[in-house]
Amino acid sequence: MNQELQEQLKQMKRGFEQAIADARSAKGVSVQAFDGLLLMQSADYYTYQFRLRTQWEPEENSRVFIAASVEATEWLTARVVSLEEGATLLLATQAPIPAHLLSKCILVEDTTWLLERQLEVAAAYLDGSLQEAADGFGAKVLLLSPVQYGTQRVTSHFGAFVPNERQQQAIAHGLGGQVTFVIGSAGAGKSVVEADLICQFLKQGLSVLAVSHTNIATDTLFLRGVQAAETSGDADLRYLLRHQRIVRVGDARHESLLIGKYRHLTVAAIAEERMGELAHTRQRLEERQREGAERIKTLERHLPQEEQRWQAEQAHLQRQIESLRALLAPLEEREQQRLNQLEKGIEAEEEQRKTAEQQLIPFKERQAELEGQLRWWQEERTRRQAQLETAQQALASLQSRGAIRRLLAGYQHELDVLAAQQAVTTCQEDLDEAEQAVKDLKQVLQQHGLAQIASQAALDKAEAEIKRLQADAASTLYTDQMAPHRRKLAPLLERMQAGEEALEARRAEIRKAKQEQGRIEARLDDLKRQLARLKTQIVAEARLVATTITGALLNPDLLRRAVDVVIIDELSMVSVAAALLVSFRATRSLIGGGDPMQLGPILKLETKHPKRNVPQALMWLGSDLLAHLGITIFDAMRGEKGCVLLTEQGRMHPKILAPINHFVYQDILTSRPETEHAPPIGPHPEWPLMLVDSSASPESITQKPDELKARVNPYHAEVAVALVPQILATLPPLSPSADPSVPRIGILAPYRSQANLILQKLRQAGLAQHVHVGTVFTAQSLEYEVIIFDTVEAPGKIPFWFSLDRILDARNMATFATRLLNVGHTRARYKLIYLAHVAYIRKFGPKNPPRDRKNRYLLIELVNWAYNEGHISSEEVLHPLSI
Repeated sequence: MNQELQEQLKQMKRGFEQAIADARSAKGVSVQAFDGLLLMQSADYYTYQFRLRTQWEPEENSRVFIAASVEATEWLTARVVSLEEGATLLLATQAPIPAHLLSKCILVEDTTWLLERQLEVAAAYLDGSLQEAADGFGAKVLLLSPVQYGTQRVTSHFGAFVPNERQQQAIAHGLGGQVTFVIGSAGAGKSVVEADLICQFLKQGLSVLAVSHTNIATDTLFLRGVQAAETSGDADLRYLLRHQRIVRVGDARHESLLIGKYRHLTVAAIAEERMGELAHTRQRLEERQREGAERIKTLERHLPQEEQRWQAEQAHLQRQIESLRALLAPLEEREQQRLNQLEKGIEAEEEQRKTAEQQLIPFKERQAELEGQLRWWQEERTRRQAQLETAQQALASLQSRGAIRRLLAGYQHELDVLAAQQAVTTCQEDLDEAEQAVKDLKQVLQQHGLAQIASQAALDKAEAEIKRLQADAASTLYTDQMAPHRRKLAPLLERMQAGEEALEARRAEIRKAKQEQGRIEARLDDLKRQLARLKTQIVAEARLVATTITGALLNPDLLRRAVDVVIIDELSMVSVAAALLVSFRATRSLIGGGDPMQLGPILKLETKHPKRNVPQALMWLGSDLLAHLGITIFDAMRGEKGCVLLTEQGRMHPKILAPINHFVYQDILTSRPETEHAPPIGPHPEWPLMLVDSSASPESITQKPDELKARVNPYHAEVAVALVPQILATLPPLSPSADPSVPRIGILAPYRSQANLILQKLRQAGLAQHVHVGTVFTAQSLEYEVIIFDTVEAPGKIPFWFSLDRILDARNMATFATRLLNVGHTRARYKLIYLAHVAYIRKFGPKNPPRDRKNRYLLIELVNWAYNEGHISSEEVLHPLSI
């Protein structure tokens, strides 16, 4: 980047910083808006229209905040699309505005946001994160490096356009030079020249970035280029249109781009078309998102109310519960003490029983052993008894032998008897032993049983005591007393639990709704990323991109795209900084259309001494490129500094043009023949330019309602309102191609307070819908069939400084007064009515007016000229039948 240009960029950056610091020092200003209406929904934003209570002039593309009141904690963010008819504002939002804010809301402009975004761009060029396109056009635009001027022969034009000599010359210069300024007054045909140049460049295969200061001005420039290409019959241009290589980026305002014939050329519409079914998916998800957001908001709004109600009920329940528990507490305590004592007694007896059981264990083991021995001896006794009986039977059998047998047995018989007797004796002894053993064991068992009696008695006693204590535990003495209290307590506790569960259920419902909302938002974010990629692709493929000057600086796709040609329309209304930053994208040519005699860019400052306190801001943001380069109307007349002057205008009636042509444009302008034919519009249809004089009325005075408001003239406001019905009654039928929603009458005043007063009176009279009311700034680049220009000045206050300013300054540049009055004057097409206290204004004119008309006071000259064309008194307007 050129070293000198870098230094200029540093100064520009400092200018942004000064303006931001100044804006931050300003007191926040809020305006009341009402009657909000959703005009349209696009792929990623919603466009709303609001009416304003008072005049407000936020910058297009700036950010505003929306809330129910200035005390609100939640604010929605919106972007200004346009200010229309003085008190109608169009806003764009990414999310729908809730219904309760549409009926009435408060708007606050973020005066630093747009400045901060532009500062970021300037800083990016300085630190190298953003690179200027090839050929260094920034230095050429500021005349810091050589500029090639030249012409290119033009063989044909596009559409129905037949250029005059000056327009032909402008097109040739635009095609052949690197930097061209097409200079022309209102209605001189700058936009048709720019439209033809757009088609010429596109036909040569070049890319074009076309920008203007407002959305409606950008739409006009874009549509002129589109219609020129469309009607040209040229196959190449029609191909570009058919394949959507000619596109409008940003917030279109013209009806044909919003919902009409050319909507398909907007990037938003193209992206929606390419999204296909996903666009419908996004719309459904957005609807669900809106419903979900409303549901969550409703739930979250109701939850505190429910919590508050529950807290009151909970406190009431808690008091009842505590009262019942206070009654239950001593009973429960006594019952618990009783049960504790019983439990301790049972535990003690259990210990006694365990001890007795432990003591009985060896006895029981010994008893089992003895009982086993006893059973054995008893069985043994039975066996031995049987043996004895058998031996006795055997002895008896031997003893009962007969003599013969004994004889036969001989001595053996004696032996057998002796043996049998011995066996009986042995068996008897064995039996006696068994009997004795059984007897001894029984005696031992008896003694053993006596030894267990103490332990068994202790065991039996412990078990009996345990049963008794357990029986006592079943006592209902206290529970019977507690029963009625508990019956009352149970439903209270159930209600307490139910209330807590209900609130937790509502909280869970909110959590679930937020989780679902999160899933929807994640999907929408994905679709929005797809949409953003599509838009990037569309812009990258386009050969002609039209957007506002700020839109070009806010769009990252345009910030990094190099184009062959940059065209800046209404150049005088664009700051030097913005024009320079956009020109960085050009590689071949820069075309600027404008008028150094019209209003420059608006820089709102709080400081009372801008030249001293914010000089860089004033230089880079409060001045346009033509003024920065010192380009005067005389340079344009001579064709110097890349200028081509258009001298034939087609807007105003020649009578309206005459004083501006004489004092501002040095009598160089001519009018196309069709401007001679103006419909007769009252009052006094024979006067296209006239003046209503309030000099004879003592009520015509200026005053300041308070220190914070500018001066007003209530009498002039009444006169202006009284003129409207007389004008409406004589307006010709509306053209079929005209937009019926756009007023045909404009009332302009130098001061916002006066415009507000007139608007208020128009509303009271039911006429506001027919009139655009505002300061001159609200009517830039617009035109009306009839203009009423209220000068306001009258006895009571010394005229404001701009009223007494010269037409040109020492550099032959138009003064602020000239720019302001020129714009206000040239908005009129068929009729211009000045409303002035002529005697008071003339009082401040020079006694010996200088011969050099550029040193005269323009307001006085315009008032005198209009007075001489035709004048009536203000009383004739207010009371036409009595005059």
